[in-house]
Parts: sequence; structure tokens; C-alpha cells
Amino acid sequence: MSTIAIGSAPALIRDVIQLAYFNVYRRYCGSFLGIGWSLLSPLATIGAYYLVFKIFFRVPIDNFAIYLSAGLMPWICLINAVTASATELPIQREVLENNLRSPVVYLFAAVIAEWSFLLISYFALAIVVILVGLGSWKMLTLPIFLLPLFIFTIASGVIVGYLGVHFRDIPHLLRVFFQAAFWFVPIVYHWSLVPAELSALIQYNPFSLLISPSQIILHGSTFPSFILVLSGVLLAAGWAAVAIYVHRKFSARIVYHL
Repeated sequence: MSTIAIGSAPALIRDVIQLAYFNVYRRYCGSFLGIGWSLLSPLATIGAYYLVFKIFFRVPIDNFAIYLSAGLMPWICLINAVTASATELPIQREVLENNLRSPVVYLFAAVIAEWSFLLISYFALAIVVILVGLGSWKMLTLPIFLLPLFIFTIASGVIVGYLGVHFRDIPHLLRVFFQAAFWFVPIVYHWSLVPAELSALIQYNPFSLLISPSQIILHGSTFPSFILVLSGVLLAAGWAAVAIYVHRKFSARIVYHL
């Protein structure tokens, strides 16, 4: 099984983009609005959040619907991308057995497809943020601060994708893990509202470090702290190194385990 080489980078990128486009197209193929549903759906969801938490339920966080959406959207993207990666390689068994593409092409494409939907959702959220008066030019820098989360998601997809071939319980374990981990990430609450003895765990766990910049920029209209950004970068870089190791260790014999 071939591994990633510098000379094959253009072909790799082309294949990833084509497969990611196919994954997006397949989801909305035949529908009247097509990919427009991926914009309408988050708009409707954010609108419902805003209505519920502005009128029916009062929480001690101003514009809570924005805060909730800014944290929930990347969290859902992370879950969808990683769980899709866990089953992607067995699905592509026939192609991989014929050594037509590197396994990471399919893992990258699965993650990028989910990130395509996330970016559309962020566009919808940006519209709402502007309408409620929280918009600023700082929102334009959001893609930069999302890079650590993107790299972390790609790396997680690679790691889980290879492990999912060897351990078929991985998808089930992921569902249990993410259900539990959700409550340790300040998405439906602010970390300052938890007891002091737990605040460090909530504020500085890996998922919080990667998702908080989205909430800070879109809800707080300010930049994340240097320490927060640096922590996210180091976390993403370290996890990427693990993904590279896993790819080099398992890619050559992956077909024997599909």
C-alpha cells in the first residue's frame, strides 16, 4: 500500500477534493434546494435557539443562542467527521484492495465534507450575529483560529479510521465517549458557572481549547488569548504527529484487515 509522498501531493489533493465534493453532492442529490438545505437548516436551528432562550428560558448569558451555536456547530462537526472516518475504510474495501488510492484520501475526504457543512453553518451564524448587533471585523479572522480544530479533526479521522479497521467496536465506543465528553465542554454553559474545583478541567480540556475560540470571536466579539491559541496549536500539532505515526504503521497492511 502506497504512502503519502511529496511528489504525489497534487494528485492526493485532487482526489480528496473530488471525493469530498461527491460526499456533499450525494447527501443532497435530487432535492429541490440541493446544498441550500445546508444553509437553511442551521438558520432555522439558530432561529429556534434564539426564540427559545430569548423568550421562554432565561439563562445568565447574554445572547445565549449565539454562544450555544458557536460551540455546538464545531462540536457536531467533530463528532460527525470522526465517526464517519471510523467506518470509511471498510466501505472502500474493494478500492483499497486494488491499491487504487491511499487510505488517507478517503479519511481526508470524509472530514472535509463535514467541514464544508460547518463552514456553511458558520456563514448562517454570521448572518444572525450581524442581525443581533454582535458582528465585527474580527469574525473575518475566524478561519485562522479554526485551523487547530481542523488539523485536530483531520488527525482524529486518520487515527480513528485505521483503528476502526482493527477494532470494529470503535464506532460504538466513540458514541459513548462523545456523549460523556459533551458535558465537559462549555457549550450549553459557561466555564465560569461551574464549581471552582472543576473550572480548570472544563476550561482547559482539549475539546474546550479547540472550540472556545469560535465562541469567543462570535459571541464575545474579541480575540482568544495568546495562551489559548498556543495551547490549541500545540495540541493540534501533537495529535497530527500521532496521526502520521499511525498512518506509517498501519497503511502498508491495512488491506489484510478490511
